[in-house]
Amino acid sequence: MLPAPIPLYEGKHLKIMKIAWKHSDELSELLKEDFRADESIVLNCNISDPTSPPKFAINIASKSSEPDHKEKFEKRFGSTTVSGRTSLFVVSKTDARILGQCLPHLQWHIRHQFCSNCGERTTKDPSGSKRTCPTCSTVHYPILSPVAIVLVTNGDRCLVVRQPRFMAGMYSAISGFLEPGESLEAAVRREVAEEVGLEVEEVKFFSSQSWAFPLSSLMLGCHASIKHGTTDHVSLDEAELEDSRWLHREEVLTILDKSSPKDDDIWLPPEVAIAHRLLKSWALKEN
Repeated sequence: MLPAPIPLYEGKHLKIMKIAWKHSDELSELLKEDFRADESIVLNCNISDPTSPPKFAINIASKSSEPDHKEKFEKRFGSTTVSGRTSLFVVSKTDARILGQCLPHLQWHIRHQFCSNCGERTTKDPSGSKRTCPTCSTVHYPILSPVAIVLVTNGDRCLVVRQPRFMAGMYSAISGFLEPGESLEAAVRREVAEEVGLEVEEVKFFSSQSWAFPLSSLMLGCHASIKHGTTDHVSLDEAELEDSRWLHREEVLTILDKSSPKDDDIWLPPEVAIAHRLLKSWALKEN
């Protein structure tokens, strides 16, 4: 829950929001029988610092016949709700790290109520780090999916692409899941060939980042240059992408310097996303 006395957008400016921390008593009063403290997950528990109380995350979606608690929550606490994906783009780096921890865990617990081995209902451990089947004793842990995200370059130009689900005007780097038995380098070459029809030569690992979507991903950031002597003509996979653009270093720096997206304009992912760092490091010739 993110408190915001102003809308998510005010004019053309993207507003920074923050997590609305609420005491368990407040939530219990509001949610009634839908409040299940035993379904929460532990975010931090620093026993060496008594001034830092433990924090938890809980799914407030209604489990009864009552409508979703969204409007009731917003009215009671003067907050507003945004989607999990959107929230990562409108909070501080600190809050983004917290959301990046709790969102995939909560999603995983919702989707893994039953044992994949025998089909019986599973139970959550107190911290929320695993689920156990009391029937066959199988222990289930949250799944982390590796994703290659690559900034394709050709000299002083880089390629950015747009997926239909992106926020209006946003472009980013090419990305895709690794397949079983595939190396990171092979995944980069395959994804680039499949999505934009280009052949890459050198692949350099940049850094990694945990990302909450689509479920729980480990983003493996890379830089890759197209093969010397080959064409830079892009052939889009229209089932995945709706547009692409080649940008010069100066253009990238100018766009990254924007404080917010503007109508009918291109913008790039904010600092919280690894795509931002891929673009910035390349534009500044740091890679």
